[in-house]
Amino acid sequence: VAKKRGSYNCGRCGLPKKGHVCSIPGPPAAGAGAAAAPEHKPRRALHFDEAAAAGALEVTPVAVAYPAPHRPPEKKARVDVVDVDDSEPESGAVGRQGLVAVGSGVRVPGEVVIEVLRRLAPRAVAASAAVSRGWRDCARRVWRGAEELRLRAAGVSTIGTLLPRCPALSRLVVRMESDVDATMLACLAFSCPNMQSLEISMADSAVNRMTGDELTRFISEKKSLTVLKVDCCSGLGFLNINSTSLSTLWLSDLSSLTKSVINCPNLSELSLIFSQQDNDSTDLISMMDSLGRTCSNLRKLHISSIHLCNEAVFALGSANLRGLCMLSLLLGKKITDAAVASIVRSFTSLELLDLSGYVLVFMKPNGLEIFCLNHAK
Repeated sequence: VAKKRGSYNCGRCGLPKKGHVCSIPGPPAAGAGAAAAPEHKPRRALHFDEAAAAGALEVTPVAVAYPAPHRPPEKKARVDVVDVDDSEPESGAVGRQGLVAVGSGVRVPGEVVIEVLRRLAPRAVAASAAVSRGWRDCARRVWRGAEELRLRAAGVSTIGTLLPRCPALSRLVVRMESDVDATMLACLAFSCPNMQSLEISMADSAVNRMTGDELTRFISEKKSLTVLKVDCCSGLGFLNINSTSLSTLWLSDLSSLTKSVINCPNLSELSLIFSQQDNDSTDLISMMDSLGRTCSNLRKLHISSIHLCNEAVFALGSANLRGLCMLSLLLGKKITDAAVASIVRSFTSLELLDLSGYVLVFMKPNGLEIFCLNHAK
């Protein structure tokens, strides 16, 4: 079979192919169309094709290009619908009906929770505020409405944190486990403008470092204070108390007062307990004599001192305390029958006389009923 050779002439113009460059364009090749149109292959994440990116006008996000597979609808859990204020989104918040969550699915009126919190100790009320927003609101209302507070404080910082929450507080009974000084009085004066009754007692390891100046300034600034009871007042040094509102004054552990002025015309009850020290230099005679002029409405008097003597009792008898109905003179080992007779003659309205276990006398409108001498060892 003879070998077939190709044509030596150009298939376009018919000229010989040798050294020929044809100027007539030929038909498009079969694979040219496929090469001109780029393949539309789906793009994969983290795949960067320069050729495809150069010709792309709009890029579709992967999340749209690959929609998530259709999931069957889940069965909804059954819930109880409760009207809750939109502004209280937290669980346990007080709703429109004033309900507070107290358990799983259990709600009670907020007034019930408040009444329960009022019967708890201050530490328990403070801890309840961490339960939920509704409990915190109830605890806040308890603090705001508290008029009397009894607590045991570890330091002045506890008092300074708690008292500003109680704007209506008028009666405070606190037992301090740490030392007390002017900071305590300044905190009370600032946080409790309407304070009427204040009782401060000290733990065994605590020391009262208040001075006479600080106590005098505190009493003069608290115009509404009617009852003041302070324990462990060994560091006062002197007394210069002036108040028109004070009706009850108790001071204990007094020692060596250089000055004892108590100018309180409305004072009805006075208790001064001195420390049992032999070197106590307090002038009880002048103090007793001044009570008639500065505390004319005194009805109950309690003095405890190992230096009580007949002269101090005679000075008290001449003080013109006509309204005195209860007299307690403790540790007065130097008091004799002459002093007792002077008391009976001077105080006609006296109902109770207590002389530290040595003499106990009960008086009634019809006169002396019981007279007991008991010299206890």
